[in-house]
Amino acid sequence: MRKLNKVLQYLFLPVIIFLSVTLARSQPTAYESASTQPAPLVTVGQLVSIEPASSNQTLKVINGTDQRQAEPGSAVYKGDRVRTEKDQTAMLSFADDSTLVVGSNSDISVAEYAKDPATESSRIQLAAGLVRALVKKAYSVANPFVVETPNAAMGVRGTDFVVEHDRDSGHSELHTMEGAVVLGKSRQEFADTSRSHLVSAGQTSLFRKGMEKPEAPKSFDRDQYRAKLAARAPSLGAHPNQIRERAAKAKQLKSGHQGTPEEHNPQILKPFNRNHPDQSHPNQNQHSQIQTLKNQNMRAPAAKRKNRSHNQK
Repeated sequence: MRKLNKVLQYLFLPVIIFLSVTLARSQPTAYESASTQPAPLVTVGQLVSIEPASSNQTLKVINGTDQRQAEPGSAVYKGDRVRTEKDQTAMLSFADDSTLVVGSNSDISVAEYAKDPATESSRIQLAAGLVRALVKKAYSVANPFVVETPNAAMGVRGTDFVVEHDRDSGHSELHTMEGAVVLGKSRQEFADTSRSHLVSAGQTSLFRKGMEKPEAPKSFDRDQYRAKLAARAPSLGAHPNQIRERAAKAKQLKSGHQGTPEEHNPQILKPFNRNHPDQSHPNQNQHSQIQTLKNQNMRAPAAKRKNRSHNQK
């Protein structure tokens, strides 16, 4: 019996040791457990609106291995990849008061977003489609706001510009509405004037697939281009102040302010016309009302003096 027990011990001892080691290896260490946990999402903005109102009011958003459907009012997180459908345009606002209007059939990613634009850069990646960016003037030459396409990069400190990338042809096109934009093959070439261009307000430039330097900037008619954008979606060609106001109202709603449906109706946004008095000067009506009151006040004393002289006669 003793011999049999010894034989069994010799037979099963290696098996027991093997199972113990295997189980120990299958248990993750504290470091491994922490490293496999998904990183917490960092909120950088929110989805303001989707137009037209008759379209699908949700967007497909991917963040890492996560997928979700976002609707107006939903948070936008660092790392989000947003895709719009056909005839669907989305407006995104960010913590630094910058705004993006994303055209239909577009694919953009919020690769990086600055907590402090004075010391950090923001980076938006446009894989396909069109985006209009209204960037608050809070960035610097050292820390710009950057929009990247597969073959080009645009850097700004704060301005209004439109970038379009055609996935089939590989061409990236820039239209600067206000301010100035540096266009190069990559961010590292912004300071190299031999490989980049400064595209000022009212100028456009094209970066074709395979080019080492973008085409020389040339002028374009901003009002005609805005009308062309507005034909695709009202918010794409809207006055910049209208876009900023809608983004601000969306933030108020998020914080508990109650608004009206008209405040968030995408159809109220009209294309910007520089020659239209109400749009070239957003406060023109208010100024006119003030001037009218001034004129009335000036006429009132004169009328009183006229009546007084008539009574004396």
